[in-house]
Amino acid sequence: MGTHRITVELADDSYQILRKAVESGEYESERDVIISGLLALDGHESPSDEEEVDVWLRDEVVPIALRMRANPGSGYTSEEVLAHLESDLREFATRPNAA
Repeated sequence: MGTHRITVELADDSYQILRKAVESGEYESERDVIISGLLALDGHESPSDEEEVDVWLRDEVVPIALRMRANPGSGYTSEEVLAHLESDLREFATRPNAA
C-alpha cells in the first residue's frame, strides 16, 4: 500500500478540535486524528472504542441482565421508563442553559 501527501486547509474551529485531540494525549499526532476520522467514515471503530464497549457490556449490561432474568419483577415497565424520561426531559427543558 502506498502513501500520498496532501495539503488540507481547516477552519479555525476544526483545527482546534484536531489540536485538542492531540494535546489531550488521545492521539499521538494530527495524522492519527485524521486517520481515525477516515476509518470512522469507512465504518471501522478504533480498538479502544471496541474495548470500552466490551468493558461496559461485561461490567454493567451483563450483570443487570442476569439480575433481571433471576427476578423479572425487579425492573421497570415500559410505561415507568417513559414517564421517567419525560420527567427528565421536562426538568432539562426548564434549566437556564437548556438549548
